[in-house]
Amino acid sequence: MGLCASIDTSMKHLFTIVTFFFIVGCSQQEPSIDKRLISFKNIFVSDVDSVLRLPKRTQDAIFSGEINLAIDTIWFKSREIYISCLSMAAGCADYTGNIAYTDDTIKLKLINLCGEVCTEQNCHRFIYRISNPDNKRYVIQKP
Repeated sequence: MGLCASIDTSMKHLFTIVTFFFIVGCSQQEPSIDKRLISFKNIFVSDVDSVLRLPKRTQDAIFSGEINLAIDTIWFKSREIYISCLSMAAGCADYTGNIAYTDDTIKLKLINLCGEVCTEQNCHRFIYRISNPDNKRYVIQKP
């Protein structure tokens, strides 16, 4: 009877530990999204191999962290900013957008929703609509 009681206690401890890690691991908080971000859209464009077959100037613009009006769009509309940019991101991840402000700059951000990380890179078109009640002309940085 002593051996069975010991196994039963060990199983209870193991169950408690596994349950604890399951609850902690599965209770990720939703990311805090800046309230000024009206909407975000993520559109797959192509895999990295296709990007590498493009002219060097286009490749550089896609891989750059800077907005390039040859491939990206910024519209300062009345009380709103529309931004559409091509950028590389992990192919296995699912993203939502976010923004961060510093002085006269808006930094476009990506939040990996699934937490997966891989080496596969794909080209995406990320579209941000941002509230701009003061109609300020910000410098925009790509994600």
